[in-house]
Amino acid sequence: WKKVFSLLSPYLAFTIAYLCTFYTPIFPFYFGFILIYSAIIVLIVTFAARRYQRYIRNNYSYSEHIDVAWLKKATFILAICLVTWVYTSINITGWGDTIYYISSVLLWSVIVHYSAYQISISMPNNLKGNLLSKKNIEEKEEVEEEQENGSYYAFQEILHKVMEEQQLYLNPKLTISDVANAIGTNRTYLSSYFNNKLNITFYDYINNLRIEKTGKQLLATYPYTMNIDEIAERSGFNSTSTFRRAFFKNTGMTPLQYRKSIQK
Repeated sequence: WKKVFSLLSPYLAFTIAYLCTFYTPIFPFYFGFILIYSAIIVLIVTFAARRYQRYIRNNYSYSEHIDVAWLKKATFILAICLVTWVYTSINITGWGDTIYYISSVLLWSVIVHYSAYQISISMPNNLKGNLLSKKNIEEKEEVEEEQENGSYYAFQEILHKVMEEQQLYLNPKLTISDVANAIGTNRTYLSSYFNNKLNITFYDYINNLRIEKTGKQLLATYPYTMNIDEIAERSGFNSTSTFRRAFFKNTGMTPLQYRKSIQK
C-alpha cells in the first residue's frame, strides 16, 4: 500500500492543488507530467519483465503461472490507451472516448485475469537493481573465480550421467537448484554453463531432453493409442500447450505432424 500511495501521490498533489486554487494553467503541467510519468512506468515494466523472464528461463524448467509473458499484451493495450487518451485530451471526439474506455476495460480485464493465477517468484536482491544488465555482479565474480581455480565446468560429464540415469527431466517442477544439488555444484556455475557454454537456457535444455528422451519415443510407440495430453504429462511437462511449443521449437513440427511422418 505504501508503494501504491507513492505512485498515486503526484496525481493527488496536482488534483488538490487545482481544487485549492482553481488555477487553470496547472493543467498543461499536469498533462506533461502524466505523459512523462506514464512513459517511464511503461519502460520500467518492459525492462523489468524481460529481466524477470530471463531469470525464470535460467532457473525453472516450467513457466505455467510463474512467467509474465502476458505483460506484453498488457503493455501493448496500455500504449493504445495512453495514445488515445492524449488524442482525446487535445481533440474531444466520441470515437476517441470509445476507444479509450474500451482499451481501459480490456487492459484491466487482462491484468485481473492473469494476475489471479500468477504465482510470485522472488528474485535475488542483486538481480533487482540494474534492469539492463543480463548478469548480476555476484554471478560474474563467482564464475571468474572458478575459472581461475581451473575447475571451470568440471561437472559436464556428471551432469550428462545424472540426467541419463536419474531422468531428472521427468520432474515437472524441476529447478536448476535441484540439478545443481544432484551433481554437487553451484547453481551459479551451472547457469553459466548453460548460457555461456551451451548457449541455451535451463528451461530449453530440460524441455529438449523431455522431448528427445521421452516425447519422441512415446509418439513413435505403436499402437498409437496414447493421446498428446498423456504424452506431455509422461514427458515431464506441466501443460500440453508448453509441450506443443517446445516440440515445435525442437523439431519444426507439431506432435501430430511428427507422428504422421513416422507412420509414412
